[in-house]
Parts: sequence; C-alpha cells; structure tokens
Amino acid sequence: MLHLPAHSPIGMDIGARCIHAAQLRRTRRGVVASAWTTLPRPVPGAPMTPEEARRIAATLDRLGFVGRSLVLSLPEDRTLSAALELPPRSSNAPLDAIARQELARAAKCEPAELEMAWWELPGAGRSGEPTHALAVGCRHADAAPFLDALEHAGFDVISIDAPLTALARAAAGSTPPPPQLTTVLDLGWQAGHLLILHGALPVYQRSAAELGLSRLCQQLAESPAQPSRADQGGRAEHAEHAEQILRDIGCAPSSSDTQLAWPQAPAARALCAALADEAAEHVRLAFAYTQRRFDAQPARILLCGGGANLPGMPSRIADKLELPLYTLRADQIVRPLTDSTQPLGTLSVQAVALAASATPWAAQALANRPDSCFTIRHQEDAA
Repeated sequence: MLHLPAHSPIGMDIGARCIHAAQLRRTRRGVVASAWTTLPRPVPGAPMTPEEARRIAATLDRLGFVGRSLVLSLPEDRTLSAALELPPRSSNAPLDAIARQELARAAKCEPAELEMAWWELPGAGRSGEPTHALAVGCRHADAAPFLDALEHAGFDVISIDAPLTALARAAAGSTPPPPQLTTVLDLGWQAGHLLILHGALPVYQRSAAELGLSRLCQQLAESPAQPSRADQGGRAEHAEHAEQILRDIGCAPSSSDTQLAWPQAPAARALCAALADEAAEHVRLAFAYTQRRFDAQPARILLCGGGANLPGMPSRIADKLELPLYTLRADQIVRPLTDSTQPLGTLSVQAVALAASATPWAAQALANRPDSCFTIRHQEDAA
C-alpha cells in the first residue's frame, strides 16, 4: 500500500516585497492548510541572502511548518515568458530544441543557461500552419542566489515554478470549460499581472507597471497631504502611511467617518478609481485580442493580489467590464486547519498552488531534471 506523507512540501512564493509560504496537510476532513505566513523582505527586489534564508527557516519552524522541502516561484522580474512561433508539428522539426533557442534568444543568453517549459496554444499547427506556443522559464544565474541561500539554510528545493503557471494552477478550479475565456488579474505591489485562460490553459499574459499599488502609494505620498488624526497633523510623506490610507479608502463611497480619519480620502479614492478604470481597460483589450485569436468568449474575471482587498475595487472593475468578477483567495482554494492571527485569505494564492503541486499532492509527478533543481511546469500537467 502506498504511504502518502501527511504534509505537503512548503509552497513559497517569493516576491520582490514579500514572501508567502504555505503548507498543506492530509486529515480525515480532506486536505487543509496547516501553516501559512507572509514575511516582508528586508531589501525589496534584492536577491536572497543567506541571512534572509536563515531568518525564514527560523520563522517557519516557529509557526509549525514541517520539513524542509520547498516548491517555489521566483519574483516576476527573475522569470521569463514569451509567445513563440514554431514550425508545424507535421514538419517533424525538433520543437523542444527550437523553443529553447527562441526563449534563450529573447533572454539574451545561451540555451543551456536556462530552464523552460512550453505548450501549444489552441488551434496551433493545423494544416501545416506554424505552431503557436507560450513559454516560461528562468535563467540559472537569476535563480542561483535564491537556491544557494535557501539550501545553505537547510531547505531542499524540489522545483521552481513560474509565477504565471502557479497563478494558472490556483485559478484552475474557478474557470469555465473552453472555449470560454477567464482573465486572472493580479494587482500586485510592483505591477499588475494579467493572465488569460482558455478553459484552464494559459494563452496570454502581460505585466503592466502602471497597475502596481506602489505607484499609487508614491503618488499619494508625494501629493499635498492634509493633516490627519492618524499622523497627528503631519503629511503622508511615507509610502507605508499612504498604503494604509489606500487600504482603508479604496474605491468605496465617501463617508464622514473615513473623511474624519483620513483627510486624504478624496485623493486616495480618486487614485484607486483611476487604477480600477485602467485595469478594466487592460482586461477589455486583452479579451478583445484573445476573443478574435481563439474564437472564444469572455466569461469571467478573477481578481487577486493586494488590489483585490481595496474597498470597492472588485465592484468598480466588474461594473466597467459588465462581466462576472470573483475574488480569488487562498481560503477559497483550501480550508485552514486552525484559526490564525493572520487570515488565510491574505496569503497569495500562488503559495497554496505551489504547495499542492508536488508529488503525490498533484495528479502527476514532477519531472525533476537530474542535473538541476529547476523544474518549470505547465499548469495542465497538474490538472
């Protein structure tokens, strides 16, 4: 009889600003989240240092994480993605090698210096036409500082996934079947990430720095601020103060209470509304392109990331696009085992998806390469 481990590997979503970690456990009630946390990074955007990795290990031990096996995704700016046009399948050309060469050319590196995965897009390569594909990967040099630091801290890195495919895996249970299209809109700190799924298959992605929450915080921090009780008459000069205002105000209708607490409320509300409108326009254009390209119909929007928690943000985007919109939260993917001072819903959905991706937690085994810790895996492999 096959013995299944009680705990999953630790899923670790490494962002530029925060690290999200989650671990799953098998119980009689089914699979639940047994431990989770979000940790701020000491230097946003920097490679991981051994000191940071040791602090992470100590924190995870204190919070009840079990074991040292990791499945992780790197920051968005450390990974690669590209749309490729390959020879037709009927040509019998070595598509894997050609795809690697094309992604390496886009990344300006040698093919042997990266790990990658690619998959065909719907309708690709029919009737002798080119094979259209989407590829993800990462350079060894970009991943090495993270791997070295984590392994020196005692972690065993099972595999690396791409943020794009981790996000697709997290959304897979909330998507209608093809040919319907779902947009996953991740409004993060540094940028907004837009992923379109054809059924559960990723077919289009792009990042937009103008949709990042940090831009809003900077604009609010640099704007003339009125005195507030929260800062005892000072100015909202620091990004962390501006962030708190945005999280309290969002796009929600004005009220005397919020206006009294935050005189900067009108400015914050205008910035959040502008972000929602700009995000909606990005989604509209992406839907228009993919609808024509894949002869498919837009069905719904899944909103996640820090922007999903801003008051009124989901409803404003939904109203602009006139499509059903649902928030995608970690506590909608898996139940928590116990209560925590940090709600599970504040965790990145990618961390839970990463924890669930490794054998035997996934339906199929990871194809780990014998010569490398890297494994970039396409979402459909986990379906």
